Amino acid sequence: MCIDRTGYGGWPEALKYMTAVNNRIPTARLKGKCPYEALYGNKPNGIELRIWGSTSYAPVPKLKRANPKLSERAIECKLLGFSDGYKGYRLLDIKGNRYLNARDVKFGVC
Repeated sequence: MCIDRTGYGGWPEALKYMTAVNNRIPTARLKGKCPYEALYGNKPNGIELRIWGSTSYAPVPKLKRANPKLSERAIECKLLGFSDGYKGYRLLDIKGNRYLNARDVKFGVC
């Protein structure tokens, strides 16, 4: 967390993601339960946790591709965290320098 790998100064996004991760870690104060489990009543899914700032690939919808068979099928992004009000991830498009919300994201090596 001490290195900003996105290169754009996204500390608010990093802090938000760190809070989400900490809410999924069991604590002694809650007798071995995590805050997420105490709030929602079920255990969190650990599969959705990834390394903050890691390389990810967001799919491009077929309708937005110039040529559906030859155009790029994914956009290279950096993971910023979870989307607010949308079930998926919040990403930073590296080339377009814009924020994306995507669900079916593929993750590369950090």
